[in-house]
Amino acid sequence: RRSAPTAIQSAAAAVATMLLAFYQMGLGAVWLGAPLLAKKEIETLLKAPPNFSLVCLVAVGYADESPKKDRKPVEEVLGFIR
Repeated sequence: RRSAPTAIQSAAAAVATMLLAFYQMGLGAVWLGAPLLAKKEIETLLKAPPNFSLVCLVAVGYADESPKKDRKPVEEVLGFIR
């Protein structure tokens, strides 16, 4: 733990789980990284306490359109290295 803080790993695991939960609820969600370029400004806007640090943003809502479902078979896009 001294070589790498676990806070970001914990946040990533939580967000990944949240994205799955949103999908199950019929919501669209996306993990946003680019807004972190304005991290201090966003923390100020959200009035985050000084001991909080913004790690990522997740946009959630109902999709305005349905994605196309014409996917390739798994066998065409997945391979195993032996």
